[in-house]
Parts: sequence; structure tokens; C-alpha cells
Amino acid sequence: METTTSEDLLSEIEGLKLRLSEAQEAIDAIKTGSVDAFAIRNDGKPEVFTLQSLDYAYRVLIEKFGEGALNLTRDGLIIYCNSYFSTLLGMPNEKVTGSYIFDLITDETRERFQEHFVLALQGSSKTEITLSANNKKIPVYISLTSLQPQLATVGMIVTDLSEKKHNEQRIIDYQHRLQIQNKIFNLAEEIASTGSYEWNLQTGELAYSDNLFRMLGCLPQEFVPSTEKYLTFIHPDDKEQLNKTPLQLTYRIISKNGEVKYFRTTEKEIDDPGRRMIIGTNQDVTPDIINTETLRKKNIELEHVNKSLDQFASIASHDLQEPLRKIRVFTSLLKHRFDADLSVDTRGLIDKINASSERMSLLINDVLNFSRICHAENMFMRTDLNQILDNTLTDFDLLILEKGASVRKGNLPVIEAIPLQINQLFYNLVGNALKFSKAGTAPVLTISSRMLPSEEIENASNLNGQLSYSEISFEDNGIGFEQQFSEQIFSIFERLNSQQQYSGTGIGLALCQKIAGQHQGGIRAEAQENNGSTFYVRLPLTQSADRVVN
Repeated sequence: METTTSEDLLSEIEGLKLRLSEAQEAIDAIKTGSVDAFAIRNDGKPEVFTLQSLDYAYRVLIEKFGEGALNLTRDGLIIYCNSYFSTLLGMPNEKVTGSYIFDLITDETRERFQEHFVLALQGSSKTEITLSANNKKIPVYISLTSLQPQLATVGMIVTDLSEKKHNEQRIIDYQHRLQIQNKIFNLAEEIASTGSYEWNLQTGELAYSDNLFRMLGCLPQEFVPSTEKYLTFIHPDDKEQLNKTPLQLTYRIISKNGEVKYFRTTEKEIDDPGRRMIIGTNQDVTPDIINTETLRKKNIELEHVNKSLDQFASIASHDLQEPLRKIRVFTSLLKHRFDADLSVDTRGLIDKINASSERMSLLINDVLNFSRICHAENMFMRTDLNQILDNTLTDFDLLILEKGASVRKGNLPVIEAIPLQINQLFYNLVGNALKFSKAGTAPVLTISSRMLPSEEIENASNLNGQLSYSEISFEDNGIGFEQQFSEQIFSIFERLNSQQQYSGTGIGLALCQKIAGQHQGGIRAEAQENNGSTFYVRLPLTQSADRVVN
């Protein structure tokens, strides 16, 4: 038996200490990751354990992860981040690693992150924050998890919410636009006194707009819409009209407060794949119905008035003229039988009676003519204005000769007109030009025509833009008038000169305006006092077919 000496024991102890120290170093190296592999002899055969084989798949997974992954110290230092996170920030990986996470968070969300980071040190927490890097703000969702006790760090998973937030904003914007459109639609319904509804024929569900409830005298969405409920608002005498669908009719309803209204309903059926429904509108046409009925009654009254006017015109042309004729006859007999016995003053009085009766007779005839023009219908025919003018000038032959007047006339068009009225129009305008001539100056009357350009027709409020017009001008060198009276002179019984100086009834130009209007035309005047006047008559070349007699 061998004897172990103290020296041998001390040597063995030193060897064990060395092996123990090497083992401790290996364990520390494994902990710190300094060793990628180690070997253990088993049954005389070495077995190699590679640390990379244990976490390589995990490392690859983290790098290929479609989200950001970070490892943070307790004070927020980034000791690791995957390439996704650095790419998300638009920064190099080496610049992100070693920076503090707090510096990459916006001021608005930093305090929230700090609160959740403190919670994560004890366990886990989740929230939304906004990252900031390279003048870019990135909304993200983060999940924080403590890695203790294995590691004294916090793991952080980052999900980019940019697209999600963009889509959310688009939805918000769309909802906002939809709300505005609904408000506009509701406002339009209120202004137009219209309500709308939708009826799903597959489910039977019926929906009313808010204004339809209001039109029924109810609060918006006061009751659940149904056909049975709607029928309770229908006037009993009109319910049978609603048996057919789709509808397009006018009927009466009795609102909640008992008011009777007229509704006009228009429906349209939609039969698309997977959707069969009826959409419709109800319009409150009560004012239209009332106005139409009022207009109908007024028209009846107007017909009675027109008949009365016709009767008056007949009386004026016969019964009223007869007393005037007798006045003129008796004053004439009085003057001739007792001429020798009458004083100068008496003769003057008799002359005034004759003049007044003549003027009254003329006035009655003018009123009669004016009344006839108001009732003239369907008497339009092709009319040569040259012939009308020649006939008019023939009527004034003696006066033209007496005044030494000269008339210059151009070629006038052929139009669709009422010949008798155009004759009256020309007669009054030519007569005025001769009547209101300057004393001691031979009258000069120039009559010409031109086609009106379309621009002038469109700019004239009293002309029909669908027709072609000719403008006939009557220009004279008479006494004229101040331009400020250019509209006043067309009023009935309006005179600018005294009866003693210039005869007439004040109806002539009003008659001219009425005739022009009867022909869908117009008349206007331009003048200077003591420097003549020009009257412009605008007449269409054609009339609508139903007004023309062939």
C-alpha cells in the first residue's frame, strides 16, 4: 500500500482548485455568451454542445419579424433592436442601439410611455404612442414585457399603425362628409317641403326621413314606420288611391295636429340582385293646390270681368256715343238757327261744347280700341309691314301736305302679326311725329328697320330668346321730350303737353305698348327736348304655330 505524502495531497488540492477555476470561467462564459460551444466526454466519447444551435432560430425569427423588437435597460437604453425597427425610423441600426427610447418618442406621448414602462418593469403593459425620427411621426402600438429574472431588461414589440391610422382617418373624413351631406339633404328636404322613405320588400322594413315625420306633424322618429301607421294619416276619402305600388299621385293627409295637407308621392322600385326595395318621396304641395284653386277662381272672376268689359265696350261704342252725337247736332242747330242773335261769348261756349264732345267721342273710341287689343287672340297672319306703312301714310296724306312734311322709309320685313293692330301701332307713331312737330319747321320722319343681334335679344328682358326680331325705328325732328320721361309716356292717360296745345287722349302710346306686348315684342323711346325723338318697335318675325291663322 502506497503511502500518500503531504506533498502529494497539496499537489492534488492545487489541481482541483485549477479545474474548479476553469469550470467557473466556463460557466461565466456561457452566461455572458462568450462561448458558442463546449464539449463533454461521455463514455469516452466527446459530445459537442453549440450555444448557437440553441438560439439561432430565435435570433433569425426576431430579425425577420414583421414588427419592431427591442431590448431596453431599466433606464430606457436600447441595447438591442432588430432591423425592422431601425428601418421604420429610417436610421442605421448602430445609431439606434445605444440611444435612449425616450428620445425617440414625441412630447405628447412620452409621459404615457413612461407610465406603461414603469408598469412593464413589474410585468407587462400595452399602449399606443407616437415615435419621432427624421422629422417624421410614426404612430405605433407597443407591447412591453419584463424579462426578469432571466435578464434585467424589458422587451418591447412595436407594431406600425401608420396604415391603420391613415385608413381610420379616411373613415373619419368619409363619415364627416357623409354627415355634412346628410345635413344638406335634410336641409334641402325642409326647404322643399319634401320627405323621403325606403321600403325593403324582402324584410318589410320601412324607414322615414326626419322631415317626413315633421310633415306628418310628429317629432323625428317618433314612431316605428309601417304602412298601417301611415294609412292612419290618409284622408278617408283618399285611401283607395294608395292600393297600387309604385305610386305617383296626389292625395290628402291629416297631420297629427289635425291639419289637412296635400301630399304628392312619387315612388320607384329597385330590383337589384340581393336587394329589392321601393324608394319614394312625399312633397307637401298644399300651397300649390291652394294657389291653383285660387287661380282657377280668379280666372273665373276675370272671365266675368272681361265679359263686363265687353259689355261696357259695346255700351261705349253705341249707347254713350248717341248722347254725344245729339249734343253735337243740337249745338250745331243752335249755332246755325240763332247765329245772328248769339253774342261772341255764347258762340265761344258753343264751340267749347262741340270740342269737348268731339274729345269725349275720341276718348271712347280709344278706350274701345284698347279693350279690343287686350282680348285679341289667334289672329296672327303673315303681314307685309311695307303695305301697312303705305296705308298709314295714305291716311295722313292731307296732314303731310299741309305741314310740308317729308317721309323717308326703308324696306320693312314681312312678319306674323295682327294686321289691324299693327296698323293702329303705325298710325299712332306716324300721327305723333306729325302732331308734335316744331312750329315753323317742316317735319321729317325717317322709318327704317334692322335685324336684332342675338346678344341684344338675350339682354332684353321683355323679348323671347327663342325668336328672331326686327327693330323698326320711327325718327322725327319734332319737339322731343326729356329722356327721364321715356317710360312714363307709355302709361295710359299720361300726357307731357297740355290739351290746349296738342290734342289727344293720352292713350295712343299705351296702346302702342300693348300692341307690341301682344306680339311678344316691345317698344322704347329715345329723345332730347327740342331735338326730336326716336321710337324703336321690336317685333318677332314669327309667332308660335298655335297663334297663327293660315
